[in-house]
Amino acid sequence: MLATALLFDSLQFGTDIMHVIPIIGTIAQSVADILISVWAWLTFYLWFKIHGVSFMQPKRFALLNGGALLEMIPIVNSLPAWTLAVLLLIATTRAEELIKKIPGGSKIAAVVQRAGGGVRRQPATSVLKSTSEITGK
Repeated sequence: MLATALLFDSLQFGTDIMHVIPIIGTIAQSVADILISVWAWLTFYLWFKIHGVSFMQPKRFALLNGGALLEMIPIVNSLPAWTLAVLLLIATTRAEELIKKIPGGSKIAAVVQRAGGGVRRQPATSVLKSTSEITGK
């Protein structure tokens, strides 16, 4: 999947050369970028669906569609957005699979998700004792 994502990113990076031709090149480059982005989106959507990945979770939905949107923006499409999106989708899917295999992992994941994914900090307490606490007076 990553090799395919790199291929789509390199194709879109290669179409940036079309900007050299003033008007026709810009139009051709924009059309080519949109066609490549749609084809890449369909490819990865079907590929992940075949592997049983659901896009009903907002995080996964945002990753795949965010990659597509970034690749349709003329200058930003030089970044490897498809590769990053696919890498993050694979990583989050595998992490969720690993959590399910660990005994009690789904309970821990639920607690972390309810906590907002972050660590809750306890209010700061003073470690230093006052003079009256040390002497007992």
